Amino acid sequence: MGANRSRGGAVLPDGPARKNHGILRVALRAAAVLVALVGVLLFLAATGEGSGFGNLAWAIVASVLPVPLYLALALWIDRYEREPRLLLLWAFLWGATFALFLSLALEVVLIEALLPAIFGPNSALANAIGGSVVPGAAEEGAKGLALLILYLWKRNEFDGVIDGIVYAAMVGLGFAMIENVEYYAGAIARSGLSFELTFLLRGVLEPFLHPLMTALTGIGFGIASRATSRAARIGAPIAGLLAAMTVHSLWDYGALVGEGMAGIATNYLRIFLPLALLVVAFVAYGLSREGRLVREHLRPELQSGVLTQQEYDSLGSVRGRITASLGALRQGYRPWRRRARFAQVASELAFYRDRVGRGATTVEVEKRDAAYVEALRNRA
Repeated sequence: MGANRSRGGAVLPDGPARKNHGILRVALRAAAVLVALVGVLLFLAATGEGSGFGNLAWAIVASVLPVPLYLALALWIDRYEREPRLLLLWAFLWGATFALFLSLALEVVLIEALLPAIFGPNSALANAIGGSVVPGAAEEGAKGLALLILYLWKRNEFDGVIDGIVYAAMVGLGFAMIENVEYYAGAIARSGLSFELTFLLRGVLEPFLHPLMTALTGIGFGIASRATSRAARIGAPIAGLLAAMTVHSLWDYGALVGEGMAGIATNYLRIFLPLALLVVAFVAYGLSREGRLVREHLRPELQSGVLTQQEYDSLGSVRGRITASLGALRQGYRPWRRRARFAQVASELAFYRDRVGRGATTVEVEKRDAAYVEALRNRA
């Protein structure tokens, strides 16, 4: 049996051998990427056709440029065990492609066909539902589907609410980036101050609106990942999704009936601010819990001398990790990278022991545990 490496660099034994379905897997991934690319191109072509391709180009630039900053801010909360980059990329691309197209398709069917059939054409109630409830349900459902797939596909990557929030942020930022292209292109085409106001609202004041709303679903999956009862494992994600749909619908309804800047300010005070505070509270709780988890599961390494007291203390708190990272950075890039790998291996060991303790994994426990400890002893 061969060996593989953890994200922190620890040499780990392979898991059980699996049948080789490599060709089929590659073909399915290639097909999914192709469908996503075609969908993006069709969306951009339709946007350019309606607002002008020159305006579309500027809109793409305005939508993409701030994204690295937003991603960095969202990923900052992932302080203990970094999520795999490919999974983060997958979540972002899902939000930018499949989630957007699926929600658009659902909205067209519901608004153009179902609601008129139920309430009749030109119904005020149908228009109100189509402008608030439908977008909230369709968009949060499409984004939540990405989290469901990740949860079922990579269950071991969900260790609590922090992971759920991080993946939700990736999906939401991808969705918002492509959605903003349409809004910006239309605003540029209208000339005047329309683009500046639109960019101020969507690019400065609202960039985390989609991530925050989808974070409610992510919190649900994070709670489910640690739940011991079947009811909680099923109910928490559903409750999170319903909460996300409700908040999204309330936001859209406020935008629908609000007037000018007063309506926007009301939406921020009544919806955005409480939502942001709620998610921040869950982040604080999640980071505190992860710190306790790291301290608990690394105590044997402190007692055996693998970790010094200073290392143990720095690994078990956000402030300690930041301080140690900045101290290593002052010594140069390579010391900083070594420190990052060391911290990652320590976190992986702690979270691995936590999963073993919960019965979430049983694959070659002793060998993998020993590999992590050896990496720590060698300072990763």
